[in-house]
Amino acid sequence: MPKANAELFALTYGSLVTEIIRDLGEDNTAEINAQLDKIGYSIGVRCVDEYLARLDAALPSNFNMGTSGSASASHVNHHGKMDIDDLNTIGNMDSGSAHHSSSTSFGALPACSNLRDTAESIAKIGFKMFLGVSCDVANYSADSRSFSLYLHDDPLATFVELPEASSSDVERIRYSNVYCGVIRGALEQVNLKVECTYVRDILRGDEANEIRVELKEVLTDGAGEDYKEE
Repeated sequence: MPKANAELFALTYGSLVTEIIRDLGEDNTAEINAQLDKIGYSIGVRCVDEYLARLDAALPSNFNMGTSGSASASHVNHHGKMDIDDLNTIGNMDSGSAHHSSSTSFGALPACSNLRDTAESIAKIGFKMFLGVSCDVANYSADSRSFSLYLHDDPLATFVELPEASSSDVERIRYSNVYCGVIRGALEQVNLKVECTYVRDILRGDEANEIRVELKEVLTDGAGEDYKEE
């Protein structure tokens, strides 16, 4: 992302957060965090199509990009849910005979076959594609159902200094909590229902920005809440 655009984006987001705090009250941190997550969710449910479109454009013509997030019916169990070991996310991509050129922006990626693959795609492709930064993935749980994203450079936090939270605050304002909503909304479009928590924040004195992502359920219908009929 060009520097001028990145700065404008950061300032625009800062104005949005300021308006939310003004409307809800600075002591209502739980609701502020929830509102930022909700905004991010609305963005995330629309990001997958853009993600796949850009990735498809970057791949050579002999690649075959399948439907985004559609689960194979053979993996659905009798409860109407998919088994965790049979994750098949972010579409199908036949890379058997493909040879991408050196000009390909994101390279030729295989389909995500498990949550670890999905985590790497979020960290190395998604963040880079939309924000111009990448993050690290670590701290997988023993059952590989949760992981942490470590964001070392937060474009949204440029120029930001948060006031000290009062001792009566139950929760602190998570300035970049919109990321949690984006991840949650995007993954729901590829049939993964997750819970995201912003557990550490450099703006609050932590040594790193850490987002914890936990898989709750594998869905058979990837349509997000914003696309469902009333």
